[in-house]
Amino acid sequence: MDRNATSGVSRRWSEPEYVEEGGYWTASLTQPPTPGELAVGVELRAFGPDRAACIRETRRLDALWARLPMKTGDAKAVERRRAYLRGEGDGRC
Repeated sequence: MDRNATSGVSRRWSEPEYVEEGGYWTASLTQPPTPGELAVGVELRAFGPDRAACIRETRRLDALWARLPMKTGDAKAVERRRAYLRGEGDGRC
């Protein structure tokens, strides 16, 4: 089993939960996105056919979120977001 796929989600996400009526797993953001993040399409939920796939999707979405400030050339904000994903800082960028 892929250890990286099952070791858990970042603190941006709730733990994945199984949705029995749909037969899929989902995780939700723990904090609402900013208006700017919503404007560029930050996802509020991650989905997967199993828990590991859902976790992989949260990681993909985390990577996109961390890189968002590069659209304006703000490399320091990218590093602050990466630090937040590592469990450091408050993620404010």
